[in-house]
Amino acid sequence: MKKWLAITTKFTLACATIGCTCAIAYGLCSIKSHNDYIDFDNDKNHKLDYGAATPKKTKWNVSSPEDQAKTFPLSGDRKNYAEQILDGSNHSILDKSFNQSAFKGEVNWGINPNWTPESNDPFPSDESLNQYLNQWKWNKPSKDDLSGFTSIYSSVVESGIKSLILPGYLHQTPLTAFKQNDINTYNKAGYVLIDANTPDENVASVMFRADESAFLAGLSTCQYLSIDNYEHYHKKGDLKVGTFGGVAIPTVTIYMGGFQLGVDFFNKVLLPSISQKNQWDPRTQKDHMVHFINLGEQDSFFSGTFTIGDGRSVVQELLARGADAIMPVAGPQTIDTVQEIKNQNSDCICVGVDTNQEASDMNDVSSFTDSKGDNQIIKFSAEKDIARVTSSVLYLSSHCETKWQPIGTTEPVFGAYGYLTVGTWDVSSSSCKVSEPGQDYFVDLINNAFNTSYSTYADALSYVLSNTSLNVQDLIDNTMYFQF
Repeated sequence: MKKWLAITTKFTLACATIGCTCAIAYGLCSIKSHNDYIDFDNDKNHKLDYGAATPKKTKWNVSSPEDQAKTFPLSGDRKNYAEQILDGSNHSILDKSFNQSAFKGEVNWGINPNWTPESNDPFPSDESLNQYLNQWKWNKPSKDDLSGFTSIYSSVVESGIKSLILPGYLHQTPLTAFKQNDINTYNKAGYVLIDANTPDENVASVMFRADESAFLAGLSTCQYLSIDNYEHYHKKGDLKVGTFGGVAIPTVTIYMGGFQLGVDFFNKVLLPSISQKNQWDPRTQKDHMVHFINLGEQDSFFSGTFTIGDGRSVVQELLARGADAIMPVAGPQTIDTVQEIKNQNSDCICVGVDTNQEASDMNDVSSFTDSKGDNQIIKFSAEKDIARVTSSVLYLSSHCETKWQPIGTTEPVFGAYGYLTVGTWDVSSSSCKVSEPGQDYFVDLINNAFNTSYSTYADALSYVLSNTSLNVQDLIDNTMYFQF
């Protein structure tokens, strides 16, 4: 709490320098204690910490010298070099989420021999991936226990595959067991472990600061509800948002916590500035606040699975509590969210995760057409660019390179085996971001709050991240938890 208060003081000073008054004082903007809403200023709240499992930068990840990193050069047909293993026996390769994104990275690397991490060429479209299902390799465990996972790992390695792509936190424990039980087979290949971290010369671990992309999506959501479409949503009462996850693991709660923090940052920092600019009275400013729905106990925020259909009851509860926006962090349960909103003829919007889910076929039309003439239910998404990082690691691996570091930078952006690659919102990688429709709302919000006139997302984001008075990076680094 002391860190949060100190950071808030910096926010106050920052806004004073851009023309704000003491209207940003902490007391005026604090959410009142109310059982229906999460009170972010209550030290007695419960917190699910994801910070301990979320490193902040790419680094060499093992204790041995870097020149001992394993390499697996490409020889022969590219189609026999890499194979993706799903993280569950009943999961789908085209899940509109992280499995699909990793497969897109495999396909992109495979069909574009001249591709490099510097390339700006477009990746294959989601719609085109069906045609590659029988051309590029993927597989799944026969059952969801250690033996199911380790058996498929062993079978794939013995078939001659040199790089196993393992998307999902649920691969971490089975991969460790595979090494312990069959070190000889294990050492014949490298492993691209996405959303988990195993320090090992054979493993290219990949993690994402998804709290950063979710923070941005939270800000875009607030602009959408509190500014662009305020007159419509305020007619129903308080502006309300909510979130839920599949399972309470760090790669889920990191989204949920970042989304919360974006909403809280809007209420305490940006909204007072906008209020002062528009000369709102305290009551009007309070009406524009965005409240975070409190579902109560920890289990109430999680469906318990990543299986489609299992998220409906949580979505129904959020809608019953008046949610104007919902961020589901539960794989294909985004479909549950969209369908339930559709079935209830609700004007609630959905915020996607992992990929630009608004562009997928899981999206549908709403009963409400917003101020931009858009009636899609999923408006934008908190993205992590799994596809680009997957392609980059495969490029490095197949070229026997350990890392990619842009000229003029001091640290690597992508690493191969022995490295932990961390995707962030930094412009050198842009691996974590809000998708393009959300970027427009973010730019508008920054211009509204700071009297700027940025026309691009990159410029608006650079302004926020470089503003030492705001200290947004410290804020998000020091507040790495989901609160309930």
